Amino acid sequence: MEKQSRQRCAIRQLCQANKLESRLELVYGFRQGAGIAMK
Repeated sequence: MEKQSRQRCAIRQLCQANKLESRLELVYGFRQGAGIAMK
């Protein structure tokens, strides 16, 4: 039982990290695009 909850916690953390990464990628990509457009 302990192992299962630990796995779920790890998976949840991974999902949150992935969401954060993709959000950062979106923001960074948008900034790059805006920077190119402004040149």
